[in-house]
Amino acid sequence: MAVNFWTSSHRMHWLLSRQDLIESRKEDSLYITEQELIKVNIWFAK
Repeated sequence: MAVNFWTSSHRMHWLLSRQDLIESRKEDSLYITEQELIKVNIWFAK
């Protein structure tokens, strides 16, 4: 584990910028509806 989280590879790989999230959401919308995406988000939030 890194001494400093903000310089760790974990942060660089898993914390996405707002722009990255928007692009991912666009790709997701090609496969599922907005309603289904909300359900998936609720499922994984538990």
